[in-house]
Amino acid sequence: MIKKSLSVLLAVVMLMSVFTTLPFTVNAADTDAAPTGATSGATGDCTWTLDDDGVLTISGNGKMKDCYSPWCREDYNTVVIEDGVTSIGDGAFRDCTSLTSVTIPDSVTSIGNGAFRDCTGLTSVTIPDSVTIIGWGAFEDCTGLKNIDIPDSVTSIGDDAFRDCTGLTSVTIGNSVTSIGDSAFDDCTGLTSVTIGNSVTSIGERAFYYCTGLTSVTIPDSVTSIGKEAFYGCRGLTSVDIPDSVTSIGVSAFCGCRGLTSVDIPDSVTSIGVSAFYGCTGLTSVTIGNSVTSIGGEAFWNCSGLTSVDIPDSVTSIGRNAFEYCTGLTSVTIPDSVTSIGSWAFFCCTSLKVVYYGGSESGWKRIDIDNGNAKLTNATIHYNSTGPADPSDPADPTDAAMYCDGKKISGIDVSFDKNRFFKSSASYDHDIATLCSQMLLEGYIAEESKLGGKKNLTKALHSLGFDIKADDTDYPYIKLNALRDQMNYFIASKQIKKSGETYNLVFVGCIGSWHEQWNSNFDPEGHDSKSPYTDIDATNHRGFDDAKN
Repeated sequence: MIKKSLSVLLAVVMLMSVFTTLPFTVNAADTDAAPTGATSGATGDCTWTLDDDGVLTISGNGKMKDCYSPWCREDYNTVVIEDGVTSIGDGAFRDCTSLTSVTIPDSVTSIGNGAFRDCTGLTSVTIPDSVTIIGWGAFEDCTGLKNIDIPDSVTSIGDDAFRDCTGLTSVTIGNSVTSIGDSAFDDCTGLTSVTIGNSVTSIGERAFYYCTGLTSVTIPDSVTSIGKEAFYGCRGLTSVDIPDSVTSIGVSAFCGCRGLTSVDIPDSVTSIGVSAFYGCTGLTSVTIGNSVTSIGGEAFWNCSGLTSVDIPDSVTSIGRNAFEYCTGLTSVTIPDSVTSIGSWAFFCCTSLKVVYYGGSESGWKRIDIDNGNAKLTNATIHYNSTGPADPSDPADPTDAAMYCDGKKISGIDVSFDKNRFFKSSASYDHDIATLCSQMLLEGYIAEESKLGGKKNLTKALHSLGFDIKADDTDYPYIKLNALRDQMNYFIASKQIKKSGETYNLVFVGCIGSWHEQWNSNFDPEGHDSKSPYTDIDATNHRGFDDAKN
């Protein structure tokens, strides 16, 4: 048995010795490295030569081979691609850290994936206007690259194309590019300016992620979507223009852009992604377009510089943590279209004191407000309100001080223009005239010697959408009888829209010690002969008839 095993072992050894003596040849075209000392060879449809000065020349007609670089990477510093070559192969010059210069001819139409990746010594590249495609990772980690002009011929910039090009300071993207790939300029920390061509329709995810040197960006009106984390961590960004072509702002699109001071979200945008403006601590104002239907969770988390937010009446839901830690927020306007407010949406909004709600008190109670929103629910809520009223009339403001029980309430602007009530007048305002006519018809100029009359007055104003400085039970600014030589005032306000502009309408009611009847700046009869309103055609109420007609 032992002898049989030894004989088998001996046979195997003899067979191996035969194979080791056979010649073994390798085709150079099947390897990634040329034989030692090789200075020329073939690559796809092209040939290459390497001279003693470190100049690598690619010649021929057609494409270079992908994933094939037979030249020794340490032996050349300059690449000259001659006319006739149509494409630069994938990974052709990858990891050539000694490369400082490259010439690309007009015959090249595509630059392959990773073609110049990690060429850290490369400082400049001229891309000819024959190139239509820049592959993914084509110039990734070319840390020495200073600037790049992408010609109008290029239609797409691949993912990671210029990622980690930390030395890149400026980029111009041509007008034929339709998409900027994901992470195309990710972590280009030295980038200070970028010009985006007017054919770009989408900015990919993380396209300018952590471009901390970027101070401003103008997005052309061809763009319809801003991808997830597109400008994440661009803390040097102070301004951004979002055109009205954009319909969606992706998740964390501007997260951490703490230098951003103001944002106008156009009417075309329908959704604001989760964490879209998360941690934008420098943001002091934001305008939300009236097509937005939802505000994503954490959308404005820790935007501590915001003092007020006006949510448009297109919004139906406010996501969880949406305004959490907005410690500077003092007021918020919420329309009656909102049906749900997520958990912690206004958590730690320590300065929040006032909520302007577009609906009634019963409507407010129907909103599904999740836990963690005590700062919101404990604030003073103004019902049937579209926001804080600025009582100044741009037509003819005059300053007046309002008093209640002999104490000054506030200094506000009050004005009156009788011509607004007549159709024959150039300043006739049908909205205001109609509103005043409604107030007259509600019987607000009634004897107010009884509490019931005051309730009717307050309810009438409520029904007309006025935000009054009283609630439904106490009416602290309405006094039953005025003391001798004292005038008491009652103030209410609302906003109306006329020809696309918003006006603030102020009702000022007063009662004097000699007359227990309310008069106001909307009183067409003028009970006092010295009233400035007696000439509004008190005899036949023509101004109000105009409004009714």
